[in-house]
Amino acid sequence: MVKVSDTPTTQECIGAFSDESAASAAVMSLRQQNVPPSAISVGKSADTQPPPSEMPTMGKVFWSGFWWSVIGAFVGVAMGLTVGLLGWGVPGTTDNIAIQVASWTMFMHVLGALLGCYLVLDTGDRFARKADHHDRPSTLVRVRSTDPNSITVSERVLRQAGAAVTSPTSPGAPPPT
Repeated sequence: MVKVSDTPTTQECIGAFSDESAASAAVMSLRQQNVPPSAISVGKSADTQPPPSEMPTMGKVFWSGFWWSVIGAFVGVAMGLTVGLLGWGVPGTTDNIAIQVASWTMFMHVLGALLGCYLVLDTGDRFARKADHHDRPSTLVRVRSTDPNSITVSERVLRQAGAAVTSPTSPGAPPPT
């Protein structure tokens, strides 16, 4: 008869800290709670959230610039006709109405596009929220142990220290990929 013994399963919990000093204090607390030092590891990780998409903002800039350039072109036609028909040109320039209309139309078309784009771009709250997320480092404290009590104590200590805690190998959790 062969006796099969239970093999111990390694479990882990991971706490993510945005502040390195809080992670160091958590490690000290873990050691005070008799979690073996060999079970504790500390590392760095970049923020895992994907950066927000810039496409909605760029779409707004494009379409605002487009429609303001169309409005500017119509204003330019009106200005070119006014200047050409009334002869209000700058001395030494042509009196040709077609050239006045074309010149004023192009000028106002570009001015309208610039105005439309700059009206949409601002330094408001929408851009401030997007600016601070890139590559924000996190300090990770990982506890790996075959003792379920150590994992339970570690989860409690890390949460009390202010960490975002995950336990990928806790009972009932799917194994890490």
